[in-house]
Amino acid sequence: MNRNRRGDPEVDNELTLTRIDYENGAPMTVLVNWTAHPTFMSGEDMMVSGGWPGFMQRELEQWIGNGITVMYYNGAEGDQSPIGQGGGSSHYEKAEVYGREVAIKALRIYQNTRTRSKVKFEYNHFVVDLPKRKVHPSFMETGGEEYKLTPEVLDVVLGVMSPENTYLCLEARRSSNGRGTWRIGSRIGFKN
Repeated sequence: MNRNRRGDPEVDNELTLTRIDYENGAPMTVLVNWTAHPTFMSGEDMMVSGGWPGFMQRELEQWIGNGITVMYYNGAEGDQSPIGQGGGSSHYEKAEVYGREVAIKALRIYQNTRTRSKVKFEYNHFVVDLPKRKVHPSFMETGGEEYKLTPEVLDVVLGVMSPENTYLCLEARRSSNGRGTWRIGSRIGFKN
């Protein structure tokens, strides 16, 4: 369902879902993590759209019901892009089909994920200084040319988008699912 658009063999193809229920068992929130840029729309598509993640969110909210809130967050996207499985003549229709496919996979994981009540949530946090902000040496040959970026523009973009440090919060409760993941009502999903 996703690929590296520059041909690199590294592809993150795990869908991660975190399910959070109210103490009475009613669904509250679902967080979906998937690695694929919402790139079905192009510069010619002038309508506002949430892309495939927006379609995925709306489908899951409708299927699960009970006023649940579904949120999407990016995986390590980099050059990861979706592989559309057909359907639709417009970019919007293709995004809808892809969003629905991701929603179906996420719903299967949701239905097989059980939460626990009264889980003690422990965590550690600390500030990490990041390396000096700089553009990858080959970026101007690939993305710089593709996106018509100059070194001056990249300096401004890096200053806005790349912090000097970051705040990390690490959960400290070990999963019993045997996969070595950390969780509270989370599960690592499928591989495609």
